[in-house]
Amino acid sequence: MSFRLKLMAGFTFVVVVSVGLVAWTRRLSTRNAYERLDRERTNASVAQFQREFARRSEEVTRRVQGIAEANDTLTMAVNLGRGKPDYSAYVNEAANLAAAHQLDFLEVTTADGTIISSAQWPARFGYKEAWVTEPVEWFDQKAFLMRQELPGGDALGIVAVREVGGGEKKLFIIGGMRLDRTFLASLVLPAGTRALLYQGASKVASTPSFVDASGPVLHAEKLSPLVAASANGAVETSTTINWTADPGSAETFHVIPLKGRNDEILGMFLVGSSRREQVELESHIRWISIVVGAGGILLGIVLSG
Repeated sequence: MSFRLKLMAGFTFVVVVSVGLVAWTRRLSTRNAYERLDRERTNASVAQFQREFARRSEEVTRRVQGIAEANDTLTMAVNLGRGKPDYSAYVNEAANLAAAHQLDFLEVTTADGTIISSAQWPARFGYKEAWVTEPVEWFDQKAFLMRQELPGGDALGIVAVREVGGGEKKLFIIGGMRLDRTFLASLVLPAGTRALLYQGASKVASTPSFVDASGPVLHAEKLSPLVAASANGAVETSTTINWTADPGSAETFHVIPLKGRNDEILGMFLVGSSRREQVELESHIRWISIVVGAGGILLGIVLSG
Protein backbone atom coordinates (compact mmCIF):
# COMPACT_ATOMS: atom_id res chain seq x y z
CA MET A 1 0.00 0.00 0.00
CA SER A 2 1.40 3.41 -0.97
CA PHE A 3 2.06 6.15 1.55
CA ARG A 4 -0.78 8.21 0.00
CA LEU A 5 -3.30 5.37 0.53
CA LYS A 6 -2.11 4.88 4.09
CA LEU A 7 -2.62 8.56 4.82
CA MET A 8 -6.09 8.52 3.25
CA ALA A 9 -7.04 5.40 5.19
CA GLY A 10 -5.73 6.91 8.42
CA PHE A 11 -7.57 10.21 7.95
CA THR A 12 -10.76 8.39 6.97
CA PHE A 13 -10.59 6.08 9.99
CA VAL A 14 -10.03 8.94 12.43
CA VAL A 15 -12.81 11.06 10.94
CA VAL A 16 -15.36 8.22 10.76
CA VAL A 17 -14.64 7.03 14.30
CA SER A 18 -14.70 10.56 15.74
CA VAL A 19 -17.90 11.57 13.96
CA GLY A 20 -19.55 8.25 14.77
CA LEU A 21 -18.65 8.53 18.46
CA VAL A 22 -19.95 12.09 18.70
CA ALA A 23 -23.16 11.17 16.85
CA TRP A 24 -23.73 8.12 19.06
CA THR A 25 -23.15 10.18 22.20
CA ARG A 26 -25.55 12.89 21.04
CA ARG A 27 -28.25 10.38 20.11
CA LEU A 28 -27.89 8.64 23.45
CA SER A 29 -28.11 11.89 25.42
CA THR A 30 -31.07 12.98 23.29
CA ARG A 31 -32.88 9.70 23.90
CA ASN A 32 -32.25 9.90 27.65
CA ALA A 33 -33.50 13.49 27.72
CA TYR A 34 -36.71 12.54 25.92
CA GLU A 35 -37.23 9.57 28.23
CA ARG A 36 -37.03 11.92 31.21
CA LEU A 37 -39.42 14.31 29.47
CA ASP A 38 -41.78 11.42 28.75
CA ARG A 39 -41.80 10.39 32.42
CA GLU A 40 -42.48 13.97 33.49
CA ARG A 41 -45.31 14.29 30.97
CA THR A 42 -46.84 11.01 32.09
CA ASN A 43 -46.63 11.86 35.79
CA ALA A 44 -48.19 15.26 35.16
CA SER A 45 -51.02 13.74 33.11
CA VAL A 46 -51.75 11.03 35.69
CA ALA A 47 -51.76 13.61 38.48
CA GLN A 48 -54.20 15.75 36.50
CA PHE A 49 -56.46 12.72 35.95
CA GLN A 50 -56.42 11.85 39.64
CA ARG A 51 -57.23 15.42 40.68
CA GLU A 52 -60.14 15.67 38.24
CA PHE A 53 -61.42 12.22 39.24
CA ALA A 54 -61.31 13.20 42.93
CA ARG A 55 -63.07 16.49 42.20
CA ARG A 56 -65.87 14.82 40.26
CA SER A 57 -66.19 12.11 42.91
CA GLU A 58 -66.80 14.76 45.54
CA GLU A 59 -69.27 16.48 43.23
CA VAL A 60 -71.21 13.27 42.58
CA THR A 61 -71.31 12.45 46.30
CA ARG A 62 -72.56 15.93 47.13
CA ARG A 63 -75.30 15.86 44.50
CA VAL A 64 -76.53 12.36 45.41
CA GLN A 65 -76.50 13.35 49.08
CA GLY A 66 -78.56 16.42 48.19
CA ILE A 67 -81.15 14.27 46.40
CA ALA A 68 -81.36 11.88 49.36
CA GLU A 69 -81.93 14.77 51.79
CA ALA A 70 -84.45 16.65 49.63
CA ASN A 71 -87.99 17.00 50.96
CA ASP A 72 -89.51 15.52 47.79
CA THR A 73 -87.37 12.42 48.13
CA LEU A 74 -88.26 11.99 51.78
CA THR A 75 -91.94 12.40 50.88
CA MET A 76 -91.59 9.76 48.16
CA ALA A 77 -89.99 7.36 50.66
CA VAL A 78 -92.85 7.90 53.13
CA ASN A 79 -95.52 7.37 50.45
CA LEU A 80 -93.90 4.20 49.15
CA GLY A 81 -93.59 2.86 52.68
CA ARG A 82 -97.36 2.76 53.20
CA GLY A 83 -99.43 -0.33 52.55
CA LYS A 84 -99.21 -1.49 48.94
CA PRO A 85 -97.46 1.36 47.15
CA ASP A 86 -97.90 2.18 43.46
CA TYR A 87 -94.32 2.21 42.21
CA SER A 88 -95.39 3.03 38.65
CA ALA A 89 -96.35 6.54 39.77
CA TYR A 90 -92.63 7.31 40.22
CA VAL A 91 -91.27 5.72 37.06
CA ASN A 92 -90.16 9.12 35.67
CA GLU A 93 -88.92 10.52 38.98
CA ALA A 94 -85.27 9.56 38.41
CA ALA A 95 -85.13 11.34 35.04
CA ASN A 96 -86.48 14.54 36.60
CA LEU A 97 -84.04 14.38 39.50
CA ALA A 98 -81.09 13.60 37.23
CA ALA A 99 -81.86 16.61 35.04
CA ALA A 100 -82.30 18.89 38.04
CA HIS A 101 -79.01 17.80 39.64
CA GLN A 102 -77.01 17.41 36.39
CA LEU A 103 -76.30 13.70 36.76
CA ASP A 104 -75.84 11.28 33.87
CA PHE A 105 -77.04 8.27 35.87
CA LEU A 106 -79.72 8.02 38.51
CA GLU A 107 -81.76 5.11 39.80
CA VAL A 108 -84.13 4.76 42.72
CA THR A 109 -84.51 1.27 44.19
CA THR A 110 -86.39 -0.33 47.03
CA ALA A 111 -84.74 -1.97 50.04
CA ASP A 112 -84.31 -5.24 48.12
CA GLY A 113 -82.70 -3.48 45.15
CA THR A 114 -85.76 -3.45 42.86
CA ILE A 115 -85.56 -0.50 40.46
CA ILE A 116 -88.62 1.72 40.61
CA SER A 117 -87.18 4.52 38.48
CA SER A 118 -84.17 4.77 36.15
CA ALA A 119 -83.05 7.92 34.36
CA GLN A 120 -80.59 6.23 31.98
CA TRP A 121 -82.75 3.21 31.14
CA PRO A 122 -86.45 3.53 32.08
CA ALA A 123 -87.17 0.03 30.74
CA ARG A 124 -85.20 -1.43 33.66
CA PHE A 125 -88.20 -0.75 35.89
CA GLY A 126 -88.67 -3.85 38.05
CA TYR A 127 -85.14 -5.19 37.57
CA LYS A 128 -82.88 -5.59 40.58
CA GLU A 129 -79.58 -4.02 41.55
CA ALA A 130 -78.58 -6.79 43.95
CA TRP A 131 -75.19 -5.26 44.78
CA VAL A 132 -76.76 -2.25 46.48
CA THR A 133 -78.22 -4.48 49.23
CA GLU A 134 -74.77 -5.58 50.39
CA PRO A 135 -73.98 -4.80 54.06
CA VAL A 136 -72.26 -1.49 53.35
CA GLU A 137 -72.49 1.80 55.22
CA TRP A 138 -73.29 3.80 52.10
CA PHE A 139 -73.27 7.10 53.95
CA ASP A 140 -69.56 6.62 54.68
CA GLN A 141 -68.79 5.27 51.21
CA LYS A 142 -67.18 7.70 48.78
CA ALA A 143 -68.00 7.75 45.08
CA PHE A 144 -66.44 4.91 43.12
CA LEU A 145 -65.96 3.73 39.55
CA MET A 146 -68.70 1.45 38.20
CA ARG A 147 -69.82 0.02 34.88
CA GLN A 148 -73.30 1.13 33.86
CA GLU A 149 -75.56 -0.82 31.50
CA LEU A 150 -77.19 1.44 28.91
CA PRO A 151 -79.47 0.73 25.93
CA GLY A 152 -76.63 1.59 23.52
CA GLY A 153 -73.86 -0.28 25.37
CA ASP A 154 -71.95 -0.18 28.62
CA ALA A 155 -70.34 2.97 30.00
CA LEU A 156 -68.04 3.83 32.89
CA GLY A 157 -69.31 6.14 35.56
CA ILE A 158 -68.34 7.72 38.88
CA VAL A 159 -71.16 6.58 41.17
CA ALA A 160 -72.32 7.29 44.71
CA VAL A 161 -75.08 5.61 46.75
CA ARG A 162 -77.19 7.01 49.58
CA GLU A 163 -80.07 5.62 51.63
CA VAL A 164 -83.39 7.30 52.31
CA GLY A 165 -85.45 6.09 55.25
CA GLY A 166 -84.73 2.84 57.05
CA GLY A 167 -85.59 -0.82 57.47
CA GLU A 168 -87.59 -2.60 54.79
CA LYS A 169 -89.17 0.69 53.71
CA LYS A 170 -85.95 2.46 52.79
CA LEU A 171 -84.93 3.55 49.31
CA PHE A 172 -81.54 3.64 47.64
CA ILE A 173 -80.47 6.59 45.50
CA ILE A 174 -77.79 5.58 42.98
CA GLY A 175 -76.39 8.51 41.00
CA GLY A 176 -73.32 9.27 38.95
CA MET A 177 -71.50 10.98 36.08
CA ARG A 178 -69.97 9.48 32.96
CA LEU A 179 -66.25 8.86 32.65
CA ASP A 180 -65.88 9.47 28.92
CA ARG A 181 -64.33 11.76 26.31
CA THR A 182 -65.95 14.80 27.93
CA PHE A 183 -64.03 13.97 31.07
CA LEU A 184 -60.81 13.64 29.04
CA ALA A 185 -61.45 16.98 27.33
CA SER A 186 -61.51 18.67 30.74
CA LEU A 187 -57.92 17.61 31.50
CA VAL A 188 -55.12 20.14 30.98
CA LEU A 189 -52.30 17.99 29.58
CA PRO A 190 -48.66 18.84 28.76
CA ALA A 191 -47.84 19.63 25.13
CA GLY A 192 -47.16 16.56 23.04
CA THR A 193 -49.39 14.24 25.08
CA ARG A 194 -52.94 13.00 24.85
CA ALA A 195 -55.19 10.98 27.15
CA LEU A 196 -57.15 7.90 26.13
CA LEU A 197 -59.76 5.90 27.97
CA TYR A 198 -60.31 2.17 27.53
CA GLN A 199 -63.87 1.45 28.55
CA GLY A 200 -63.65 -2.32 28.48
CA ALA A 201 -65.39 -4.87 26.27
CA SER A 202 -68.89 -3.79 25.31
CA LYS A 203 -71.90 -5.96 24.62
CA VAL A 204 -72.64 -3.72 21.65
CA ALA A 205 -70.05 -4.05 18.89
CA SER A 206 -70.59 -0.53 17.59
CA THR A 207 -69.62 1.03 20.92
CA PRO A 208 -65.96 2.18 20.82
CA SER A 209 -63.71 0.70 23.51
CA PHE A 210 -60.98 3.34 23.13
CA VAL A 211 -61.78 7.06 23.10
CA ASP A 212 -59.82 10.27 23.42
CA ALA A 213 -61.05 13.84 23.84
CA SER A 214 -62.18 13.98 20.21
CA GLY A 215 -63.98 10.62 20.04
CA PRO A 216 -63.21 7.02 19.01
CA VAL A 217 -59.54 6.18 18.42
CA LEU A 218 -58.64 4.96 14.93
CA HIS A 219 -56.63 1.71 14.61
CA ALA A 220 -57.24 1.09 18.30
CA GLU A 221 -56.60 -2.63 17.79
CA LYS A 222 -52.88 -1.83 18.05
CA LEU A 223 -53.45 -0.89 21.69
CA SER A 224 -55.22 -4.14 22.60
CA PRO A 225 -52.06 -6.16 23.47
CA LEU A 226 -50.88 -3.39 25.78
CA VAL A 227 -54.23 -3.25 27.57
CA ALA A 228 -54.37 -7.05 27.83
CA ALA A 229 -50.90 -7.16 29.40
CA SER A 230 -51.86 -4.50 31.92
CA ALA A 231 -55.15 -6.25 32.76
CA ASN A 232 -53.47 -9.62 33.30
CA GLY A 233 -50.83 -8.17 35.56
CA ALA A 234 -53.07 -5.46 37.07
CA VAL A 235 -50.06 -3.11 36.93
CA GLU A 236 -48.97 -0.08 34.94
CA THR A 237 -47.29 -0.95 31.63
CA SER A 238 -45.90 0.99 28.69
CA THR A 239 -44.94 0.45 25.06
CA THR A 240 -44.40 2.36 21.82
CA ILE A 241 -47.01 2.17 19.04
CA ASN A 242 -46.13 2.96 15.41
CA TRP A 243 -49.38 4.14 13.86
CA THR A 244 -48.03 4.36 10.30
CA ALA A 245 -44.83 3.67 8.36
CA ASP A 246 -43.70 7.20 9.29
CA PRO A 247 -41.44 6.88 12.39
CA GLY A 248 -42.70 10.28 13.54
CA SER A 249 -46.18 8.85 14.03
CA ALA A 250 -44.98 6.74 16.97
CA GLU A 251 -46.38 7.30 20.46
CA THR A 252 -45.21 5.90 23.77
CA PHE A 253 -48.23 4.83 25.82
CA HIS A 254 -48.41 4.31 29.56
CA VAL A 255 -51.43 2.38 30.86
CA ILE A 256 -52.92 2.78 34.34
CA PRO A 257 -55.66 0.28 35.36
CA LEU A 258 -58.89 1.80 36.70
CA LYS A 259 -60.45 -0.22 39.49
CA GLY A 260 -63.94 -0.40 40.94
CA ARG A 261 -65.19 -0.58 44.51
CA ASN A 262 -64.16 -4.23 44.90
CA ASP A 263 -60.74 -3.70 43.32
CA GLU A 264 -61.85 -5.19 40.00
CA ILE A 265 -60.40 -3.68 36.81
CA LEU A 266 -63.13 -1.84 34.89
CA GLY A 267 -61.12 0.20 32.42
CA MET A 268 -57.77 1.77 31.61
CA PHE A 269 -56.39 5.29 31.50
CA LEU A 270 -53.74 5.71 28.80
CA VAL A 271 -51.27 8.57 28.40
CA GLY A 272 -49.76 8.87 24.92
CA SER A 273 -46.55 10.85 24.42
CA SER A 274 -45.60 11.74 20.84
CA ARG A 275 -42.11 10.76 19.66
CA ARG A 276 -42.12 13.01 16.60
CA GLU A 277 -39.77 15.61 18.08
CA GLN A 278 -37.34 12.90 19.19
CA VAL A 279 -37.42 11.14 15.82
CA GLU A 280 -36.89 14.39 13.91
CA LEU A 281 -34.01 15.46 16.16
CA GLU A 282 -32.31 12.07 15.88
CA SER A 283 -32.74 12.19 12.11
CA HIS A 284 -31.21 15.68 12.09
CA ILE A 285 -28.21 14.45 14.10
CA ARG A 286 -27.82 11.46 11.80
CA TRP A 287 -27.79 13.60 8.64
CA ILE A 288 -25.32 16.07 10.15
CA SER A 289 -23.07 13.14 11.04
CA ILE A 290 -23.26 11.82 7.47
CA VAL A 291 -22.45 15.24 6.00
CA VAL A 292 -19.57 15.84 8.43
CA GLY A 293 -18.25 12.32 7.89
CA ALA A 294 -18.38 12.69 4.10
CA GLY A 295 -16.64 16.06 4.37
CA GLY A 296 -13.97 14.51 6.57
CA ILE A 297 -13.36 11.69 4.10
CA LEU A 298 -13.11 14.20 1.27
CA LEU A 299 -10.66 16.24 3.34
CA GLY A 300 -8.63 13.12 4.00
CA ILE A 301 -8.40 12.43 0.27
CA VAL A 302 -7.27 16.01 -0.40
CA LEU A 303 -4.66 16.02 2.39
CA SER A 304 -3.34 12.63 1.41
CA GLY A 305 -3.01 13.91 -2.16
